Amino acid sequence: MGQPGKVLPPAQFWCWAGAAGQDRQLGPPGASLGQGPPRHLGPSKAVPQPLPQPSHPLAPQCDKIRLGGGASGYKRRPCRCCCYQPLPTFPAATMLTAEDKKLIQQVWGKVGGAEEEIGAETLWRMFHSYPPTKTYFPHFDLSQGSDQIRGHGKKVVAALGTAIKNLDNLSQALSELSNLHAYNLRVDPVNFKFLAQCLQVVLAVRLGKEYTPEVHASLDKFLCAVGTVLTAKYR
Repeated sequence: MGQPGKVLPPAQFWCWAGAAGQDRQLGPPGASLGQGPPRHLGPSKAVPQPLPQPSHPLAPQCDKIRLGGGASGYKRRPCRCCCYQPLPTFPAATMLTAEDKKLIQQVWGKVGGAEEEIGAETLWRMFHSYPPTKTYFPHFDLSQGSDQIRGHGKKVVAALGTAIKNLDNLSQALSELSNLHAYNLRVDPVNFKFLAQCLQVVLAVRLGKEYTPEVHASLDKFLCAVGTVLTAKYR
């Protein structure tokens, strides 16, 4: 690439334009590098083209670009830092089978009345197993069993309970939480995995033999789906 007169296949001659995710060709098939109008790709790099306004209402103005290569050639796209678009979310039904849903609802039925204890133990375990997670709670008393940990733990478990009641429509059920985490809290997505791991340990200890490998697998899929929804707008 970079030699004047070299012919590129059509798939390698692209520029980002229009709505997010849409590409258009700049030249006809057989157009050559170093020849024709200045809109063609130059010998060493793509000719900068003005980007359209970011369409996401919360995305700041930005004229940055990133170029992606690969077998299909170079493409001009919006930068990842701020010219983002919300990713589509997928219903849990695409991930969870009927048996998964049944097991999840059964095991959650055993949590009733112990939401505060389970939530508090989950958070306390996460803070001690993954200390960096404490940075999101600088004003909390992080000692075991503190009122703040118990109160927040109850909220976490209650939110999961709401999601379990809406397994076929997680995106809508968790919409407010998704907006909160994406636009206000900006919690590192990896922390959702840490929380899920600690919750599963707490449930396994509490339920004993009832927390079978099948229950473990189904609940893990559910928690992954929740994490996907909560981070879907991180762009």
